[in-house]
Amino acid sequence: MKKLLSEIVSENIKTLLAELGEDSVSASKKSGIDQKTVWNYTQADRCNPTVKKIDALAKALKVHPSLLMVESAFVNGVPDRKSAELLRRILELSPAARRQVMEFIEMWEQPKG
Repeated sequence: MKKLLSEIVSENIKTLLAELGEDSVSASKKSGIDQKTVWNYTQADRCNPTVKKIDALAKALKVHPSLLMVESAFVNGVPDRKSAELLRRILELSPAARRQVMEFIEMWEQPKG
């Protein structure tokens, strides 16, 4: 079964905060979002994300906002600055150009034989 956006956002924020050694208090100070709201975002059943707040929180935590909304975005840890920049640039491509990039990546990932 697919996860709800609130579950994905909540899981990603918890993971990101842990990876960065942050908590809802420090994230609140950096983002300007009320501490209780940040804490609620770490609880899937209380998470009701808005684009404005996701954007502010992502900016404060130095990640692209879309990463907070992608399932398993931080499964391999927080992307380094170069990887994050590459992801940002890929997201800005047209849909056709993004498909082409994905095709190249898939070719590279296939075993050589």
